[in-house]
Amino acid sequence: MIRPRAQLIRSMAAAALAAVLLQTGLCARLLDGLPRPPAPETVVFAGQVWYRDRPEPEQVWMGVLQPRQVAPGPNTRDALSFALVTAEGELPVYAAGVAEVLGRYAGQPVRITGRWVDLSAEGFGPELWIGSLRPAG
Repeated sequence: MIRPRAQLIRSMAAAALAAVLLQTGLCARLLDGLPRPPAPETVVFAGQVWYRDRPEPEQVWMGVLQPRQVAPGPNTRDALSFALVTAEGELPVYAAGVAEVLGRYAGQPVRITGRWVDLSAEGFGPELWIGSLRPAG
């Protein structure tokens, strides 16, 4: 059984050691080598029935999300207001109703889980529909 005085001394020693580690920054340096948990995902369209019902398989893309200028006109997809810039090129991103959410990731490397949807039969073209995304890395 630990005596109350010995227990007090041990508690004080532990508190002093913690203070030294925090003041010297050693604690942060020790934690730098540990793996960090992945950033939480932001659900974009993954919960929508129309997204889930698409036949295209979900895939993962890595790149930098950028705002995109869309020329106004009667036959344009003004919802393609973002692009994912990858090593292979620029992918137009469908952003109807979620521009504010995607704007928080603008200019940042991201990991996107989504569907590559080809709307050529409807007179448009292929575009990336985002199920979810998170910061890359």
